[in-house]
Amino acid sequence: MNVAINNNIAAKHKPVRLGELFAGTRINIPDDFSMITITGLASDSRKVKPGDLFFAVPGYAVDGVRFLGEATSLGANAVITQAADITVDNVPVLKCNDIRKTMSRVADRFFEFPSDKLKVIGITGTNGKTTVCFLLSHIMNANDQRWGKIGTIEYSTGKHTINALNTTPGSIDVQRYLAEMRDFNMAGCVMEASSHGLDQHRCDDVRFSGAVFTNLTQDHLDYHRDLDNYFKAKSILFEKLLNADGFAVLNIDDPYYDRLKRLSRGRILTFSAAANSEQSKMADVTIEDDGYKGNARRFKATYQGKIINGSMPLLGIFNLANAGAAVTAAIGAGCDFENAVTALKNAPRIPGRVERVDAGQPFEVIIDYAHTPDALKNLLLGIDTAGRKILLFGCGGDRDKTKRPIMGEIASMHADLLIVTSDNPRTEDPKKIINDILKGIPEKVNYTVSEKRDEAIGQALTLAREGDLVIIAGKGHEDYQVVGNTRHYFSDPEVVKKHLRKMGYEGS
Repeated sequence: MNVAINNNIAAKHKPVRLGELFAGTRINIPDDFSMITITGLASDSRKVKPGDLFFAVPGYAVDGVRFLGEATSLGANAVITQAADITVDNVPVLKCNDIRKTMSRVADRFFEFPSDKLKVIGITGTNGKTTVCFLLSHIMNANDQRWGKIGTIEYSTGKHTINALNTTPGSIDVQRYLAEMRDFNMAGCVMEASSHGLDQHRCDDVRFSGAVFTNLTQDHLDYHRDLDNYFKAKSILFEKLLNADGFAVLNIDDPYYDRLKRLSRGRILTFSAAANSEQSKMADVTIEDDGYKGNARRFKATYQGKIINGSMPLLGIFNLANAGAAVTAAIGAGCDFENAVTALKNAPRIPGRVERVDAGQPFEVIIDYAHTPDALKNLLLGIDTAGRKILLFGCGGDRDKTKRPIMGEIASMHADLLIVTSDNPRTEDPKKIINDILKGIPEKVNYTVSEKRDEAIGQALTLAREGDLVIIAGKGHEDYQVVGNTRHYFSDPEVVKKHLRKMGYEGS
């Protein structure tokens, strides 16, 4: 059962003297401060507990320095900031040059270097991270190894399963969850490493045993500015954080493969799901589609000349590449090839990833997280249907605006009916976001605009005929919609079920 994030569920840890925490760093701890006891770490002033060290991290909207008073009133024994000339009554104020780097190092030390006792495999890439994370952790657990996971949907430590707030949590929580896995005698952890997480030093002090690259296509350009910077953020995992004796799993079909191969530490393992290409023939693991039959995607997997017939209960031909990444990473972690492939037969349902909603209606409905041009294209091309493809999607506000018309063009090319609606508009005007999408849709293409997502979903379902496929894209597992600065409860699957009930479909 998922529970809310709560610092009280953290792994057990011993109090540490302030001087010990910063030993070996360039941060000067005066003698009269060095013996202060630190019992916890926090970067959110609202979560400070008596005895904590508070990190005043400058955010993109609000600087943590503004909350020093709140942190100390809640009992922080010391605070640290990269701002100059800050003083707080009766509480030591430490100064550093880069608070995110410092926070990562201190968290690793405070929780007693948990990744030294775990195999940690990081997964990065634009699309597929969450699916590979679920598949790989499932394979390892199916082969008598208890593995946790940290990713977009949940953080699972073996002891607790926690709803995720970020794909890659802050460095304090990263080390906290790894420590809980270690203390719960887990063998390893599969961890999604987002470009933001890597760039913001959230993973700096995790010693990765393996690193997986799925693909790289346009996303997050509002943050990274261009694809080259986006790639450089992803490459941190392979170039700096991967152990020298670890392994890198690379998608040999991706245009960035050669460049990443040159940068990667450790031994290189490759995978391919591009049947019959010259590049594919050079891959260590190949996955070849064998059709979708009996609610299972069937495939042939090849490794070192051995061919295994496999299957997995996942829609979408694009999931073959995700399966290839998971199987190859499992091999790198010491799992037998045949056992890894066999485990996929019972792979788990992944919330919001080509997720079926079945209430007995005569047409298919799927929910998917596709929110990038490449993901949307793969989704539309990767699922066959006897009837029409009815697509509903929008784009997030306060995010990369350049992808909006591109996604409009892709949608108009590969969907038979198109409904453009709101995603998470955040502080942008939903109408402006929709208009940006419409710029990519050719004049002769018929489309419908329905700004309110609930109404748009109802419209898409009423348009469906027997044999059609309705695709609700963009939000996937998210159970909220952000309008302005407020999160409102909103679940695509629940809204779909509500409208299907109104149409007379009560369940399969």
